[in-house]
Amino acid sequence: MSESDYFNKYDIKAEELYDLEKFSEAIEFLEPAFEEFPEQYFFIAWRVLVCYRNMGQFDKCLQIVNGGVKRGYFFNLQWKSWDPIREVDGAEPILAENDRLKAEAEKDTKVRYEVHLPDGYTQENRSPLFLAMHCDSGFFGNVDEHRRRWKPDAMLRRGFIVVYLQSSQLLSSEGSEWEGNFQQARKDIRQCCDEVAANYTVDTEKVIASGFSGGASASIDIALKDIFPVKGFIALCPDKPEGFSRELCENARQRGTRGVIMEGEETCDNPGLQEMESVFKEVGFPYELIINKGIGHWYPDDIAEKVGKAITFILNE
Repeated sequence: MSESDYFNKYDIKAEELYDLEKFSEAIEFLEPAFEEFPEQYFFIAWRVLVCYRNMGQFDKCLQIVNGGVKRGYFFNLQWKSWDPIREVDGAEPILAENDRLKAEAEKDTKVRYEVHLPDGYTQENRSPLFLAMHCDSGFFGNVDEHRRRWKPDAMLRRGFIVVYLQSSQLLSSEGSEWEGNFQQARKDIRQCCDEVAANYTVDTEKVIASGFSGGASASIDIALKDIFPVKGFIALCPDKPEGFSRELCENARQRGTRGVIMEGEETCDNPGLQEMESVFKEVGFPYELIINKGIGHWYPDDIAEKVGKAITFILNE
């Protein structure tokens, strides 16, 4: 069975139950998926794992982690919310194996990407480039999860070559981050762009960087720091990137850079966003802020329509 079979049968409903804080129901609902979709073991286990965490059942969490590491998977347990798992009897060797698997994987990790070409693409004509970056997460922090929610269609219709990037900074077997090391993020993104430009005919004057959460912060970062020529950024729920400053914004304005930030209605009062807005206004940096009604730190249902309008704004068409 395909990934979409698992997603349609289990993941959508499990996510709904999780959002409703019906954690026991979500766990029970997902149990048959382990046998039916063994190739999706990590993603099923991660959903069950966070449900047990939210219920405070860290002994059950440890059992899930143990089952995963025996299969060669490692989980992102570094954040404070996972601290109680370390107090469970027998945790030390299991968590040590989790760390060992991560360290082993990091020896060979590298940035990867997938390319989507617009209809009618030819090497003879230059095409604009749209970079799409996932969030920072041990579960959602990957190309597949990001593409599923931020589909390439709206960008392809505008003639863009769409490139989904996967960070080299591992959090788990299936999740990565950008903000852990911005210097490495810049290197990864630049490497991808150089390789894409070497293999496809890119209009380097029409490059848009985009992303969700950590990927959104990375998109703002590379645009303001001029890592390579970027016409603008579309940032969904960004944090303020490392080294953000008035000078960077002023320099970007002078280069003709433009930006669009999308933020959830429930999370739009965060200080980082307010600081960025204040500086943008102060230096006259051209930007738009779009508030996604009825949600927080997440993808809006009408993202394709909003991205289409954002592209128009950035290209000043």
